[in-house]
Amino acid sequence: MSERTLKSAAKQNDKRAELKVDLIMWTHNSEKNLPAVLKRIEEVIPPQNISRKIISDDHSKDRTREIAKDFGWEVHINKGRGLKDNKRLKAPTRDPLNQKRKSGKLAVAMDIRGCYV
Repeated sequence: MSERTLKSAAKQNDKRAELKVDLIMWTHNSEKNLPAVLKRIEEVIPPQNISRKIISDDHSKDRTREIAKDFGWEVHINKGRGLKDNKRLKAPTRDPLNQKRKSGKLAVAMDIRGCYV
């Protein structure tokens, strides 16, 4: 490889290292599957690329919120139910969670069943 090619590759790696994402997950009584999901996220996304990890919980009756906190996620109680009722997505300028969420360049929203970028 030429020196120019190596410099270009190094520059691309630097840009990837700078990319930060906010991870936002909606949960509801997810105690059974949540530990495996959060562990897998830790395995595939380097910590230096994560700005914030946020759980929006739909009033779980099990240990979902405790588990999320044990994995280092911020936990917020969703005022509605799931993605369709989440007021935070509909009024981003008035909601303090969305104001804080702007710390990452990209937000990845997911529920226990899937992921939405």
